[in-house]
Amino acid sequence: IDVFNVDKESSTMHGTEVIRINDDDNAISNNKYILSDVDEELAILIKFRRIVSIKTIKIYALNIVDIDQDTSGPKKVYIYKLKNPNVSFDDIACLNPDKSIKCNSEKLNKGQSLQLQYNSEMAKKFSRIKCLAIYIKSNQKNTEITNVNGIEIICHETSPIDTVNNYSINVLLITHAN
Repeated sequence: IDVFNVDKESSTMHGTEVIRINDDDNAISNNKYILSDVDEELAILIKFRRIVSIKTIKIYALNIVDIDQDTSGPKKVYIYKLKNPNVSFDDIACLNPDKSIKCNSEKLNKGQSLQLQYNSEMAKKFSRIKCLAIYIKSNQKNTEITNVNGIEIICHETSPIDTVNNYSINVLLITHAN
């Protein structure tokens, strides 16, 4: 499992905070990515340092040009709100997802968007989150390797007494540079 710790060390742009997990610029590109290792499945665990309510998750998968392996973007993606960040790949694969999405290869190039605030039940389910898991079960071309170029999470930080701060946090997870 790739684990990302999301901290509030960020830059502010037009009232929106952009949080990065590395020192690179925030552009999604085809030479920065995460690859699955032994098969098409990929699990990504995101631990927030503060409690957040998630509005939208965007997943990016571009064509990778600098490797010899046949890769493909995600197809079936499952999202989990976790209470305990100490989970294994097998633990995540056995859980019931809080939300699932079937991705489209054209949308992945621009960011496949998953809206989590479209109804009150979903908004409640993805509020007050400290840890999130994204499990990619399959990919577009049924290749052995799945690639993800970036994940963007748009959320609001919430205080312990359920008030929402007046700004949103854009969490842009730039994947490992190869």
